[in-house]
Amino acid sequence: NLLLISIFIGCGNSSFESKNDGSSSSSNSGTQTYNVTAVDDPIVGAQVITSSCSDFIDNKNGSYILTGCSEKPSNIIISGGFIGMNGDSVQDINESSLEFPYILDTSLLSSDADFVVTPLTTIISSLPKGTNLKDFASKFGLAVEDLFSDLSKKYGKNSTKHQILQNINLVFTQAANAGIADDENPQNIIEFLNDYAKIIQDTPKDNDPLKVLTNAKDKFTSTANIAKYKKKYGALQFTGFVVDTKKT
Repeated sequence: NLLLISIFIGCGNSSFESKNDGSSSSSNSGTQTYNVTAVDDPIVGAQVITSSCSDFIDNKNGSYILTGCSEKPSNIIISGGFIGMNGDSVQDINESSLEFPYILDTSLLSSDADFVVTPLTTIISSLPKGTNLKDFASKFGLAVEDLFSDLSKKYGKNSTKHQILQNINLVFTQAANAGIADDENPQNIIEFLNDYAKIIQDTPKDNDPLKVLTNAKDKFTSTANIAKYKKKYGALQFTGFVVDTKKT
């Protein structure tokens, strides 16, 4: 069905519409192309949405090519599809649908060669302007360039660093189950991301990078925050990795 997403990022105000034929509509058109990879594990069959490119090509393995671009896209949004764990383009029973959009703010990158969009880049896009990315990366034992990398490919599938992406996506999935990713009110997505990014930023560094995310996750249901966040987002329950059954 037709998916409509309106997302405001930073000072911008962008509205994107993705169409049933697997392309993304835009008022801009040009001749530039850009390579995009979408990963937790590869995000297969997604919509790739940006305001400066007229279309995209899906290479079926989590890689995409933005085409008809008038300029370097300022933000790239990945929406829909599923997390491909089995190396094919068919969603199997152990492969979760992507319930929450991923975002990349390309202004944070010095290069415009290949863009990687992940749960971690989504968090980074919601950090306050001027955040020291070196300090933020150090929370997870990462270098700044790792924040914008495919951690599964760089450090190994299911490695501790790859699990950073998986753990953030777990929170995204639970947020979507609570209705936060409802297309009709995209402002909820932005508010949630801002809150979650701030919580991670304020969580002390730990020798175990996954403990940082566990502690951040626990803050959503802490005594001090439970009333606040339940009122704002509903009863979020973070109890384990969420796996969707294959939809028929």
